[in-house]
Amino acid sequence: MFVGKLHSQCHVQSSRRRSIYRAFMLVVGFTSLMSCQSTGGWHMDTLAIEYRGLWQSNGYGYFIDASGPTLKAYNITADVCVRDSDIEEVFYSYASQQIEGGELVATADGQYLYLKEPFEEYQMQLTRLDRLPAQCRHLTENTPMANFDALSSYMQTHYAFFELYGVDWPKTVASYRPKVTDTTSEADLFRLFSDMLAPIQDAHVSLRGIIDGDEVSYEPEISPLGKATQTIAEQLNTSKDNIDEKLLEHYWVNDIHQEILQGQGVMAANDWIQYGIVDQDIGYMAIASTYDYAGGGINDNANTRRQLKQVLDQALMLFNDRSVKAVLLDLSINFGGHSFPAMDIAARFATRPTQAFSKKAYDAVGLNAFPIQVTPTHQQSEEQPYFHGPVYVLASSATVSGGEEVVLALRALPNVTVMGERTRGALSDILEKTLPNGWRIGLSNEIYMDENDDVWEGDGIPPDVEMPVFDPNNPFKGHLEAVNQVIENIHNERS
Repeated sequence: MFVGKLHSQCHVQSSRRRSIYRAFMLVVGFTSLMSCQSTGGWHMDTLAIEYRGLWQSNGYGYFIDASGPTLKAYNITADVCVRDSDIEEVFYSYASQQIEGGELVATADGQYLYLKEPFEEYQMQLTRLDRLPAQCRHLTENTPMANFDALSSYMQTHYAFFELYGVDWPKTVASYRPKVTDTTSEADLFRLFSDMLAPIQDAHVSLRGIIDGDEVSYEPEISPLGKATQTIAEQLNTSKDNIDEKLLEHYWVNDIHQEILQGQGVMAANDWIQYGIVDQDIGYMAIASTYDYAGGGINDNANTRRQLKQVLDQALMLFNDRSVKAVLLDLSINFGGHSFPAMDIAARFATRPTQAFSKKAYDAVGLNAFPIQVTPTHQQSEEQPYFHGPVYVLASSATVSGGEEVVLALRALPNVTVMGERTRGALSDILEKTLPNGWRIGLSNEIYMDENDDVWEGDGIPPDVEMPVFDPNNPFKGHLEAVNQVIENIHNERS
């Protein structure tokens, strides 16, 4: 949820508390601008010959020029071409095999490359070109109007859900374009762009930039939790950030660590996971993200996966040793992150190979939806513990992005019951595009379909058993009661 398909390999190191708090801002509707720019100068003479040449992605809007002595990469549409040094860094990292678990593979005929992010099944196709795309003969200029046209074209080309949110994008563009002139200031242009995006209530749409040395950001969608904490902040005459942080601490420490686990649980995976035994014979695990389990940041995928394996091993050994009659997976607040943890988690509870969901790029041509399958742990390794009994998943509107993939993967299994609220409805990976002035727009260009080909973008994944998780007026209440209701339901069904 935090990155696009070709994302920057930079990350921000921070304390554990600050890291969790930053992720929480995604759930309540605010993010800070975290970006870095590579220095470029990636020399092609160190890479294998099969990666050299001109490449264009099928969907996603990337053009890679690996034909000269240094690598160059661009964001493109039919009439836009903007160089992006972050894409250069990532392509080079894959081509030089620096990404553990990731792949960039050339076909035997040399006409295609397939890129797979670390430990993921889904792959992006890049096609060899025999000439430079016409729009890249001259790069898009950095003027107010050129930036306006670039943002408009990025959204028109790549954004998948205008109809879902009732937005007529060409009409929007036609309405706002006359307001842009050669003298439009950056501040006015940012406000105009924000106004254009405002009707798109999508948690993965964002605009970020720097104006006069200050970071600025805009996100048109704010979650139900975010609306509630905003109201409380106004009533108490304090900052929303202060209320958000107090809510997170109440949820993770008071509700889960102290009340649900009675101070006897295990805090693991860089404090993103808690687990233990509740009511003597129920295994409980709360998972707050799908990334950064080893403390190395958003791109430390290999160590994150190793840490996740270790935590799942230890938790399931505990559950099996205590002969629990059911497992409760609490995803009530899950910030998302990557896709592979969803498959690794679901595999521990799967009894047979199961298609969890499929996905496709809205802007790709001639490609079918790519199926994503859960492979049971016991078919991969006899040494890894698993649990094939009843599993109950608690989800809410604060279960977002990668957290929703966990729900999708689990709900496809016959031994899983999902309870709670609809999830956030922000499943697509974030596709980031760079404007000529360096600002970045994030948008949703992927379509996720469940095992029945239903699309839950915007609406959220529905539970099997609906019940409130967070009080919409006071989110400090509700979660503990919801967990107790699930526990009661387990006892009633398994007594």
